[in-house]
Amino acid sequence: MKKNEIEVIIESIDRLLEGDYETYIAIDSQSELKELAEKINMLSKEIKYYYSIIKNISKGKFSSDIKGSRGIIAGLKSIQSSLMHLVWQAKRITDGDLAQRIFSMGDISEAFNEMVITLKEAKTIIDTKTEELKKKNIELRQLFASVTTGLSEIIGAKDEYIKRHSANVGEYAAIIAKKIGFSEEEIEFIRIAGNLHDLGKIGVKDDILNKPGELTEEEYRHVKKHPIISANILAEIKEYSSVVNSIQYHHEKFDGKGYPEGLKGKNIPIGARILAVADAYDDLSSDRPYHKAYKKEKIIAELICNKGKQFDPEVVDIFVRIIKNKEI
Repeated sequence: MKKNEIEVIIESIDRLLEGDYETYIAIDSQSELKELAEKINMLSKEIKYYYSIIKNISKGKFSSDIKGSRGIIAGLKSIQSSLMHLVWQAKRITDGDLAQRIFSMGDISEAFNEMVITLKEAKTIIDTKTEELKKKNIELRQLFASVTTGLSEIIGAKDEYIKRHSANVGEYAAIIAKKIGFSEEEIEFIRIAGNLHDLGKIGVKDDILNKPGELTEEEYRHVKKHPIISANILAEIKEYSSVVNSIQYHHEKFDGKGYPEGLKGKNIPIGARILAVADAYDDLSSDRPYHKAYKKEKIIAELICNKGKQFDPEVVDIFVRIIKNKEI
């Protein structure tokens, strides 16, 4: 799952502050954060340049070609000039010119201190921007949480079972994602996908949703629209792109016989493959109009029987271990 732009910028700033002057932020040209990213990239480039000059001077390469006229450059030029003059004076003395007066080291210290002040000011600006970005990130996460909660309430208003079922699927999917090794952000997004995977059922008639017998072909076609409806509702939330993919394809089957597009194997997004297993488990373990709740042993048998058919075999193996270890 892709990291959002704010996190990319924060991580880049952290690397820059830790001395990684190769830091470069690649960001979408249409992003609202493009200007900030470009400024950070320029600062990274400049600090790398300043560092290389300081390193050369510290090695005695006092004649390094220093270009520019900004505050830090001016300080470096002053230090360079003072050191070159000092070396020249020392050489004259060793040649017997005892009339030489050693150039003041105070000038070097002053120039160096001015350069340090400029660098500190640059760091302060970066720290301020970092805090602003972190605050913005928290606000966005709170907004996502509010949106998710609101949509869950819409689902609950339609059908209390769907709301409870969706919450369970979100938890099971998050547990599987953690076992696979997803990042904290990825785990949270798969949880959201589980919570909202049946959002599209608000567009399905109640008598079809709660029908105790088999659905007619026409009724089944109607039900099969719900992943697309869910995806369309969430499509405008750019940050939910991975959530949308997981939801849209959670009824695809590993053998390619699912819907809505008949995707097969690893072409199905991993989030959707996880949701498929979590969804089936909660459905089988619950009392429904068309079946009574299965015992865990029978659920495990069903999941294993459908490895490579309906479900990703690797996801099934992980989830079966979770069930057997009583982690749910």
